[in-house]
Amino acid sequence: MTSVKHTPVTNSSNVASYGYDAEHNALEVKFRSGSTYRYPKVSQAEYDGLTKAQSVGAYVHANFAKRGRAFQKQQADGSWA
Repeated sequence: MTSVKHTPVTNSSNVASYGYDAEHNALEVKFRSGSTYRYPKVSQAEYDGLTKAQSVGAYVHANFAKRGRAFQKQQADGSWA
């Protein structure tokens, strides 16, 4: 999978950046803690909702984390697990 361009988030205490891979319908979220998560099967509409959200962190929590959406975590070597 190719590298996804991330959009910086300056007004969130938890989310540092996010990016969307439209070819694979995958959302990447980099947290200020340093962890990066990839959420598969994210529709364009869900991504658009994220880009328009007043709070990116709250949107990610409500629509992905709280709903128990599957994710992969980026490992130190750049691989996904």
